[in-house]
Amino acid sequence: MLRLNALQTAKLKRSIINFMSLIIALLYSSGFHLNECSLLKINDFDKQRMLIHIKNAKGGKERYTLSLLCRSEQDKRDDSFNP
Repeated sequence: MLRLNALQTAKLKRSIINFMSLIIALLYSSGFHLNECSLLKINDFDKQRMLIHIKNAKGGKERYTLSLLCRSEQDKRDDSFNP
């Protein structure tokens, strides 16, 4: 049986919360259905075109959707600049 101390438990909780936040952001920003999100693989993310390839979408079709989560670090820095 695995036993965690208080620090390990806190780290685990933060990791789970961060992961769930990522999933919620992905669902919201890309218009995913829950089952589509659960079937995603790393190869489905196209960082160059900022697209996500959804296989076996509604009706067994394939589609692409925009992803705000695929933005580069430079894009994120540019967005944070407010003169």
